[in-house]
Amino acid sequence: MEKLGQFIVHHWLLVTAFLVAFFLLLLEEVRNQGGGGSRLTPQAATRLINDEKAVVIDIREMAQFNEGHLPGALSMPYAQLSENSLALEKHKQRPIIIVCGTGQKSITAMNKLRKQGYTKTYILAGGVNAWNKASMPLVK
Repeated sequence: MEKLGQFIVHHWLLVTAFLVAFFLLLLEEVRNQGGGGSRLTPQAATRLINDEKAVVIDIREMAQFNEGHLPGALSMPYAQLSENSLALEKHKQRPIIIVCGTGQKSITAMNKLRKQGYTKTYILAGGVNAWNKASMPLVK
């Protein structure tokens, strides 16, 4: 244990760099959890859509939506998500999968919907990019 203390004192810069890198890695993992267990792979999203009739909400802008979206997805751009809460009300008891381009903005949208009482909300991990990489169909 004494040698560990000496190592830390003599190599404080190396130890500091390690701790910063470890903290940033931990922070990234926590951020990627997106609500703990609410991130779906394209395959898991497909199962949820088929088995539980999940509603897919695409929060990208209309131009991006028109370039290609998941089959059956509803377009509700992120900026208008609060305004469209009445349109979502009829789907409150069904699972909702939120989709964006990369999966990052979906986390914020999911949290917003959860605060409004939508408890069965999920995000597509990696967004439309992950859906594409998994060779899943897009509607244009």
